[in-house]
Amino acid sequence: MLLAFACFKIFKLFQLDMKSTFLNSYIPEEFYVKQPFSFKSHNFSNYVFKLKQAPWHERLSKFLILKGFNMG
Repeated sequence: MLLAFACFKIFKLFQLDMKSTFLNSYIPEEFYVKQPFSFKSHNFSNYVFKLKQAPWHERLSKFLILKGFNMG
């Protein structure tokens, strides 16, 4: 529906893949997100989640690049 409307109105659409960006690069800032409604903790309903990057990805990427692999 969105794509059809964008074509009709000649809008430019942009996509940002935050999941890949978050997992594939080093982000020096801290990120906090609200609790999803379906996953709210009853004991800590006013708390937010702090997102952390998985440190293994950077080490694995460097190792594979040294072995001759290319990032896709």
